[in-house]
Amino acid sequence: MDLAPAGDTFVKAGTEAGWDHGAADEVEVEQSPAHIVYLKFDLSAVAAPVVRATLTLFATDASPDGGTLYPVSDSSWVEGNQTGKSSASASGPGLKWTDLDTNADGKVDARDASPFVPDFTRPLAVLGSVTLGQTVTVDVTGAMQAGAGLYTLAIKNGSTNRAKYSSRESQIPAQRPRLHLELGALPTTTTTTTSLPPTSTTVPDGATTTTTTLPTVTPAGPLHLLAGPSASCRLVAAVTGWSGKGPAARCTDGDTCDADGAADGSCTAPVTLCLESNAAPGCGPDVLATLKLSSDPRLQALSAAFEDMKAHMPAGASQVCMPVVSQPVGKGRLALKLQRLGKGRRKTLALVCRPSRPAHGKKGGGTTFATIQKKIFDASCATPTCHGAAAVSGGLNLAPGASYGGLVGVLSANPSAGAAGVLRVAPGNPDASFLLQKLSGNITPAEGVKMPLVGRPLSPAELDLIRRWIAAGAPETAPF
Repeated sequence: MDLAPAGDTFVKAGTEAGWDHGAADEVEVEQSPAHIVYLKFDLSAVAAPVVRATLTLFATDASPDGGTLYPVSDSSWVEGNQTGKSSASASGPGLKWTDLDTNADGKVDARDASPFVPDFTRPLAVLGSVTLGQTVTVDVTGAMQAGAGLYTLAIKNGSTNRAKYSSRESQIPAQRPRLHLELGALPTTTTTTTSLPPTSTTVPDGATTTTTTLPTVTPAGPLHLLAGPSASCRLVAAVTGWSGKGPAARCTDGDTCDADGAADGSCTAPVTLCLESNAAPGCGPDVLATLKLSSDPRLQALSAAFEDMKAHMPAGASQVCMPVVSQPVGKGRLALKLQRLGKGRRKTLALVCRPSRPAHGKKGGGTTFATIQKKIFDASCATPTCHGAAAVSGGLNLAPGASYGGLVGVLSANPSAGAAGVLRVAPGNPDASFLLQKLSGNITPAEGVKMPLVGRPLSPAELDLIRRWIAAGAPETAPF
């Protein structure tokens, strides 16, 4: 079953905080000034349980960060009837930034009293890098399983490179947002008579019971053990389309296994986790409490979905699987593992994103940190008056031999960024790296000015080179 949005819009901070964009043919998401997209879907007529829900959007403007999706608990917001293309078409009844930012601090967060603030503690899916003219599809099952009714999804990103998507008002029907639902069997109820009190915890023959047939999703491909391996309760992971058994699952950037479909310096892994129990005592509350994913911030969306599955696991269930999460994986390895809580065996699954295959006739593997040093730092940064050995502006020396050690894993010396715990280079996380933020201008006034301070700004290709290096884990000598 495919559903079009019942409403879609975006809200924007700053000078357009009071504008209605509900009739625009595009929706926009950006970090600064902040844009947040809202999509409403009407599942009131859907009686069967939702086994899987996927959202497809068509990108009309590219961005390295297409945004992260979050649920919104209240769907009573109004789409509006203005395009917001100019001040002449901005005054309407639709949802606006001012409806969300109730404390007028320029941010939308838990401190605002609006019922339309997204639940930023429950990331559903990451859109990743989006390409102009291409569709992007993500799994949003976790937000669509509360039964018939209205559902709202919000999209927020962390890049000043704005992403745009066709809205339901697009003149091209094939490019409009689409929610695809896979439905399970209708719930079945069996009723008999009993004389037992309703507080009884045992249900013998003849007792009144209500049995709900829950949808079961069997992951495709090999299962990777994360915890167990006893039959009473074990945790397994499935990575659809990725090859390999045991401790590693592999994909080549841009191949069919890469869910983002682009050779863009990173892979997207469709990951699902399943709890299996074949013997007593099973996956009871005490066991579940010891199963928590590592605190790696890159696993935030996956961890949130796992905790939600644990919270809703039916008593006595033999298998429960959570919705698929689109997990970004930078070039190199991302360790999927559990925290060391309680007893029991723990294993690590390495998600391995291999570099894209070079075009025919070309040789790859020659790009290293030394390339960045020569082409960017030596040419634009390590000057006698800035970040050279004689100046070391801001405590950062980008001269050969000193730059790597002063960047990777080092806390920013800027007071504002440092107080927030921002690293100069956070391996595997370009968008959380102060180096890339400074070079791209994605900074606040308290974080200084865009770099380089003197000379031309870095080209998109140079910025992409640094982004790919960080996404690959910021290796010192290995090619990326």
